[in-house]
Parts: sequence; C-alpha cells; structure tokens
Amino acid sequence: MTDLTAEEARRLLDYDPSTGELRWKVSINNRVKVGSVAGRAHCRKGYMRIGIYGKRYFSHRVAWLITHGRWPKPCIDHINGNRDDNRLENLRECTVQENNQNILRRRKNVKSPYTGVYQSGNRWEARISYRKKLLYLGVFSTPEKAHAAYLAKKRKLYRFNTL
Repeated sequence: MTDLTAEEARRLLDYDPSTGELRWKVSINNRVKVGSVAGRAHCRKGYMRIGIYGKRYFSHRVAWLITHGRWPKPCIDHINGNRDDNRLENLRECTVQENNQNILRRRKNVKSPYTGVYQSGNRWEARISYRKKLLYLGVFSTPEKAHAAYLAKKRKLYRFNTL
C-alpha cells in the first residue's frame, strides 16, 4: 500500500474531532489493541505520528483525511501552536508560508528571550521580515517593549498569525 486512503483510514481508525484522539478500530498487528490510542509523540518535532502498514503518518494529517476525505495540501497549521492538539477546531489547511507565520521559536545564538528582538548595546531593537525584506521597528529600553512592537507589526502583516 503506497498511500493511505480515506476509506482505509476510516476502516482502521476512529477520530474524535472534539478531543483530537485517534483510536484503533481494528488490530493491524500484535502491538495494536482495539480501542487504544493510535500513535505516539515524535520526539524531535512534537507531532503525534501513527504507523500503518510500515509507513508513518502525522496524526493531524490522518485526522484531516478522515474528516475531509482527502489529504491536506500542502500543510496543516495547529492554530494554537500546540503540535499534539489535533482537535478539528485547531487544524486548518494552509501554505508553507502561512504555516511559518506561527513559528514561536527564536533563532539560536541570540541573546534576546523574544522572537524579533535583538540586543543593541544596552537597548533592544525590534525587526521583522516581510516579503523578503527586513523591516526595522525601532530601539526600545526593554526587550518586552521591543517584543510588543514586533507582535503589533506581525499582527498587521500576517493574516495567519495567532500570536
């Protein structure tokens, strides 16, 4: 089986859209028990994954397949940023660019505790990227004020942003 179909996913799994849980309806091997939660957290990325017939699938994509009868194209965004919250109300189809609008991580090797904030001497600078250009938002006395400026601008520029 090269790719899981909606019919096969519905035959194998129950999806509860209010909790985001996928549970096995049938046992496909000796480790799978009927009624048990399907999948487990992927260590590095934090997403839930399910192994079906030797292939691994992200649980949020399987939930979308079961609900909508088709695979999402190209991405699924977890609206609240919680990668293991697969409730239907927390999932939305999006482009890669739209999905990247909700990235909460800051770059490595940056002294600031906030995304979009950089230390400049004893003050804090706020910057944001938009359409491949770096926009300078000003210099602030605290990293919190700089981050507030960053968030305000991000809310105006990016429609998929939920910060």
